[in-house]
Amino acid sequence: MEAITVGGLEMKYAAAICYLLGFLTMVGLQTVIPDQYAVLGYAAVFLLFVTGIYFSYSSEL
Repeated sequence: MEAITVGGLEMKYAAAICYLLGFLTMVGLQTVIPDQYAVLGYAAVFLLFVTGIYFSYSSEL
């Protein structure tokens, strides 16, 4: 059995957390978060998804 490396499983967990936070932010933008924060919320979701993609990609290298 191989040891878990920093670039391996932990990065996949970090990507999953970023995707989950992005999803919850999108749901919050539709239900809870006021409309005046919509642009800030969409920017946050964009950054979370880009970060998740980066973590997913770097875990495969």
